[in-house]
Amino acid sequence: YTTIVGYARTKMDTAAFREKLRKALPKDARCVDCFLKICYYHSGQYDSNEDFSKLSAELDEHENTQCQLYTEGGVQKWVCNKNRLFYFAIPPSQFPPVSKCIHGTPNISALSKDTCINNSGFHRLVEKPFGRDYDTSKELNNYIKELFSEDDIYVTMSWRCHA
Repeated sequence: YTTIVGYARTKMDTAAFREKLRKALPKDARCVDCFLKICYYHSGQYDSNEDFSKLSAELDEHENTQCQLYTEGGVQKWVCNKNRLFYFAIPPSQFPPVSKCIHGTPNISALSKDTCINNSGFHRLVEKPFGRDYDTSKELNNYIKELFSEDDIYVTMSWRCHA
C-alpha cells in the first residue's frame, strides 16, 4: 500500500494537487487516474512544528488502514508496517527548518513502542544539488547527520535535460 502526500507552503487542496500532477503526467488516463488516487496534498509552513504535527496525523490516517490489531497477554497491540520516506526536493535554505521540524515532531518519524509493534522504516531522501557550494553542502550534510541516523539518509542526483 502506497500513499504519496505532497507537502509545501502553497495553499491548495488535494483536488488541485492532483490536477497539477495530471498535467505533468503521460496522457494514459487509466494509469494516471489510478496513480492520482494515491496522491494527496498537505499545505504547511517549512518551519512550523504545528503544521508538521498535522501532517503526521494525516499520514497516520492513511497508514492506519494497513495496521492489524492483535492481543498479547491481555493487551491489545497494533502490528503496523509503516514506511515513511521524506523526499527533500526543497531549496537548500529550507533544509534546516524542515529537518528540525521532522526531527522535533512527535510520531512523525517514529512510532510509539507502547501501542504498536513497528515493522517500519523512516527514511530521508535528499535531492542534490545540496547547498550553494562545497562549504554549504558540507554544513547542511553535518546538520542533517546530527538529527538523523546516517543509515536513514539517502542522496539522489537531480537530472534535468535541456533541449
